[in-house]
Amino acid sequence: MAQQLELALHKLSPSTGNSSQGRDKQVSGMEGYESRHRSSQEERIPSYKIHKPKHFFPTFNGEDVHRWLYKCAQYFEIEEIANTDKLRITSYYLEGVALYWHQNFLRSAENQRATWEEYVEAIRCRFGGQQDPLEELMKLKQRGNLEEYIQDFDILWNKAEINEKQSLVIFLGGLELEIKNTVKMFEPKTLKHAYNLARLQANTLSQCFKTRTGPAGRPGTRPTRAWDRSG
Repeated sequence: MAQQLELALHKLSPSTGNSSQGRDKQVSGMEGYESRHRSSQEERIPSYKIHKPKHFFPTFNGEDVHRWLYKCAQYFEIEEIANTDKLRITSYYLEGVALYWHQNFLRSAENQRATWEEYVEAIRCRFGGQQDPLEELMKLKQRGNLEEYIQDFDILWNKAEINEKQSLVIFLGGLELEIKNTVKMFEPKTLKHAYNLARLQANTLSQCFKTRTGPAGRPGTRPTRAWDRSG
């Protein structure tokens, strides 16, 4: 009896081992599947790494030096250009009279390495005009079209490099009297608000003028009165 029981246990032991091995393989297979599934998901996750935009360096031929210097500053900041390399990069993109002036500037330096700040001051002095931008801005007055005045004001404001509070006072002072009085009544705190108020008043004055003069610029028709029809 004992021998029969031992024989039965002996027959069962291999199958038990196989079952255990099968479970181990099944667990291992599931782990491999989960690992591959995670890897696949990670590959599908889009990359949100920010890439710096590619910019072309602005050329300069002697016109509007303030605008050109501003674009240079933007380029140097985005591309992270060192101060020691700015002058060398700039010289490659000069044309016409600006290039000739640049060559003369380097000769006058007598082999002394000029800093970028010194170069900016020199080129601004050469091509920025004789009049101080702030002085030009303060002399600017509206003479007719409001949008032209706003456009000229924005250009000179950028050159003058003053804060908005100061520029607001100057802008209001340059408006035509009929527009200025109405805009100042609302006490605008920003240039944007002042621009919008000025446009509204300019449109109102334009509509009033059309009403008085008629559609073709002729004096408007006067309403007929009762006593005009008599006799």
